Amino acid sequence: MRAQSLLEGVGVLFLNRRQHRAALVALCSAASASPRGSSAWYGVGNALLMLSTENDAIRRLRLSLSCLLRALEEDPDNRLAKELIEVIERRSPLTPEDRASCGAFAEDPGEIPPRVGASVEDLVRAFVALPAWQERMQVTMFVGEHGGPSLGPVLAAALKDAHGDVCMAALKRLRRFATEPALQSVLTELVRSGRARALEPYSSMALRPLAREAPWAARLLSDLSDDGASP
Repeated sequence: MRAQSLLEGVGVLFLNRRQHRAALVALCSAASASPRGSSAWYGVGNALLMLSTENDAIRRLRLSLSCLLRALEEDPDNRLAKELIEVIERRSPLTPEDRASCGAFAEDPGEIPPRVGASVEDLVRAFVALPAWQERMQVTMFVGEHGGPSLGPVLAAALKDAHGDVCMAALKRLRRFATEPALQSVLTELVRSGRARALEPYSSMALRPLAREAPWAARLLSDLSDDGASP
């Protein structure tokens, strides 16, 4: 399965739960991973349309329409994008002049969430609130394997998860997020609490590549080894 579609799946999960800001962040990440992907741009436009019911409707609707036009630019046969554009044209307060002035979105999709007050923290909160550990593990796997560095806080949150399988899924995928600022404190707590020992060998496997570049990771790896050698 394509990386783009996996990240889209995360976005759809949160769209279905009406966590529109979280969905937008995930879908923009999918569009960044594959800018030619029509379905990701459709998802971004859909999330923005949902957010337009909250406030700042005109600006968000214009942005939604631009992303839907980008979806059609990438795939002129995208039926869902066409239908959503028709909804905007029939039911939204956008004037014909507003609609005519909108072109296909041509900028970095990563710039979209801040424009509407969304951030990766929205995705983290929605992730933590998922009631089923299987869903949290799935999101961890998809983000860990295909998300950009900006989604590192999701992996940091997964390391704190009460369910061992979720934490283990995060440990297996940390190498791509070595620059995540929260990683040091979260991994330090994992080792000091003794939980890292219960998650071996994945804790050591996660720390080894980090230890080559970061002295703090080397110290944690040494502490973990010392704990394992203790009677």
